[in-house]
This record gives sequence, structure tokens and C-alpha cells, in this order.
Amino acid sequence: MVLLCIVKNCVNSNRKLKQRSCPLHKFPNDISRCNQWLTNSKLFDLRGKSKYYRICGRHFNANSYSNPKKKKLLPTAIPTEFDFTESDIEQPLVDSVEVSIEDDTSLVEPIYSNTPSKSDVLESSTSTQSAQLLSVNTPRKRLLKTKVNELVKKCRMLEGNVNLMSNKFLQVMTSKDHFYEVCDIHLPPNPSMIVKSYCRIASRHPQGFRYTNQLKQLALTIYFFGPMAYRFLKNILQLPSPRALRIITEKLD
Repeated sequence: MVLLCIVKNCVNSNRKLKQRSCPLHKFPNDISRCNQWLTNSKLFDLRGKSKYYRICGRHFNANSYSNPKKKKLLPTAIPTEFDFTESDIEQPLVDSVEVSIEDDTSLVEPIYSNTPSKSDVLESSTSTQSAQLLSVNTPRKRLLKTKVNELVKKCRMLEGNVNLMSNKFLQVMTSKDHFYEVCDIHLPPNPSMIVKSYCRIASRHPQGFRYTNQLKQLALTIYFFGPMAYRFLKNILQLPSPRALRIITEKLD
């Protein structure tokens, strides 16, 4: 890409006549300085587009550079070296013209302004705010808000039901009746009977507990096979004492 000087009638604006030793400078980022460069160069229509163009060093004097080689400009450098003719001068673009009439006979010189007036700013801001207000409570948004509120209520109700069911399930799973059912399902009859009786005895005093007839019959059978073995198992399985078994046999006699 070949960069050329944007100034009219400049030697460096032509590729064939361009001086290779002449540097090309970018327009400054500062808006006020950039406008000053454009004003001096008679390039009023390049406002907002100046970053794509260059001005060569022929249009700056020697005091505009910070080094002897004349390649780096000072922060306050402004192009002043031009040789324009009247036909080369372009008229500036007018963004807005304010005309006032005095005594209905004379016109005041028009004032050129690039900044929007207060009325324009107020009008644009009010129009933007009104558009935003109109888009807040549209029928579609109101319908969606209603659906969202209903879904939130359903979610809360379902959470309450889940908590209630989980508490009930926990109570059922930890109850004694459920444990007895599990023993009947997974254990043989005699071990199941011993385990269930052991659970009942655990919550009562041993002397105040009444053994079932099935457990008494099992205890008598074990005692008849061997008193010593019965005394050993009694400390483990919580069986009736030998004296209670003798009382039972006396009643049978």
C-alpha cells in the first residue's frame, strides 16, 4: 500500500513525483488539533475520516520537529506551509445554520455549528425513553411474567410435597414395624423370632418383660439338649432364665 499526501497540488500527492525522503505524518488523535490540521489544509470534508490519510513534511516548518532528522513531530505541531490558489479552496460543510433577523431588514452572519442543540438532545432522549417505556409492558411480556409466576408457585408446592414425602418415608423406614417385616422376609422363622424379641426387650427391663410362647418353647428345647449350652446362649440371645423354665415345666406337670 502506497501512502500519499492528501493536500492538493502537493508533489507527494503524485506517485511519480513523490519524494522518498519526505516523511508522511498521521493526523493527531486529539479532535481539536485534528480539526486545526484539516482547517489549515482546506480539507473540511475529511472530518471523522482523517485516520486514513497522511500529510507530508513539506507542510511543516523546521520548528515543528523534535529531532534534527525531521521525522518526529512535536505534540503541538500544526501544518502551516501551503501554496493554495483561490480555486483550490473548498468551502466548509455546514451542519446547521442559525439565522436571526433584526428590524426585518438585515441578516446576521450565519453561525456554523457542529454540536447538536439542546432541543435536539432533549427530543432524542425523550423519544428513546418513550420507546423503552413502550417495550416494558407489552402483552407478550405480561403473559410471560404470569406464566413464570405460576411455574414458581408450582415449584414451591412440589418442593413442599417432596419434603413431606421424604419425612414420611424416613419415619416408615426407621420404624420397628418395618424392621420386623424385614426380619420376617430375610430371616428364617426362629432367628427372626429371636431378633424381634431382642429388640422388644432392649426397650424394657428384663424382669418386666413377658416372653412369647414360641420363644418359651424354643428356650425349653435348647435347655433340654444341654443346660450348659443354654446358659452360654442365654447371655447372647436374651433367653428366659433356667428358673423361669422350671416354673413353666411345673405348670405343665
